[in-house]
Amino acid sequence: MQFWYGLAQLIGVHTILGLSAYVVLQTGQVSMAQAGFFAIGAYVAGMLTAIADWHLVPALIVGGVAGAAVAALAGFPALRVKGLMFVVATLAFGEAVRLFWFNFTFQVAEGAVKLGPEGGEGFKQIRFFPANGWTDLDRAIFIWSVLFIVMAGVWWLDRSRAGAVLRAVGEDDLAAQSVGVNLTAVKVTAFAIGGFIAGIGGSLYSHYTTHIEHANFGVILATFAIAYPIVGGLHNVFGTLAAVIFIQGFLVEGLRFLGDWRNLLFGFLIVVAMNVSPRGFVSVYRDMSVYWKRRVHGGALLTFLLIVAGEAAGYSIVAIVDGVIGRTGLQYNHMAWIFFLVVWAAFSWSGLAKLIQMIPAGLSRLSGALRGTLGTSPTRRSGRTA
Repeated sequence: MQFWYGLAQLIGVHTILGLSAYVVLQTGQVSMAQAGFFAIGAYVAGMLTAIADWHLVPALIVGGVAGAAVAALAGFPALRVKGLMFVVATLAFGEAVRLFWFNFTFQVAEGAVKLGPEGGEGFKQIRFFPANGWTDLDRAIFIWSVLFIVMAGVWWLDRSRAGAVLRAVGEDDLAAQSVGVNLTAVKVTAFAIGGFIAGIGGSLYSHYTTHIEHANFGVILATFAIAYPIVGGLHNVFGTLAAVIFIQGFLVEGLRFLGDWRNLLFGFLIVVAMNVSPRGFVSVYRDMSVYWKRRVHGGALLTFLLIVAGEAAGYSIVAIVDGVIGRTGLQYNHMAWIFFLVVWAAFSWSGLAKLIQMIPAGLSRLSGALRGTLGTSPTRRSGRTA
């Protein structure tokens, strides 16, 4: 179970990171600086708990505030440019933050142990969870509790008047400005909110890993941050969670036997998502539900075939993985089954529901057909007698 608890913690932290980019993307800006804000929260909260002996909860808040403050300061000059130049500017900022922590050293001796970041060696001994006796399950529950609070806040923001302003700026900033919207204030505010959320995510990350270093906050993490909301969809916060589960749970862990080749799937996935379904995973589910309701009359035969195909594919992946990497086959078996259960639920849930509803009528029609074939129908018998 330790593996699953660790995966749950990873998914929770990365979902928070994805939600930080989700808010910024609402304004039409693609920010590559989220990894930098994530790093700021990780180091600040880590120093507060390890050196200053703070409790984790206030350290999380301060880490988020630090991320928001830096995001607001960086937002004013960065938001003076648009498009690709904004991407380059935020990427450069994220790398500047990473290199700052690479050269930053601040340690305090506690007995024979030195606590605090040590430049390129990283920041070790972030021991809040182990020191207070937290189990892996306790960590996972805490991280997901924070995640639900963040998701609730972003969900409320998304449906409030402020969220409507963010989307209006993202759709057409000139039109929004023409009706009196202050573009700089809106974009900087969104940038600061994203920095706050990323800082909270980084604070959790540093404490569940207990050891961080500058290399953890590079371009790959920044790419993940913007990939999650793009793949999941920018019209629902739950799409970001679904994208994290798919990418981290399936692409990263389920396809680990592919080695570095799996990295090619990330860019391919983004391209497919933007071309096939610009609204993300949630819209795919809705579109397929409508498709099955319109095309599958009763859902009996096609739903049955879909179930058989899904299980056959699941058995195939299980067999291949067991043959290639037998020592960890059980782990990948679970991942394969989870993936195919998710796909089956997304593509055939409405068909299955209609199948269950049509079972009585289907049995009645089958009974009538059999009676007609065997010549036991009262109507046919009376016709032959006449």
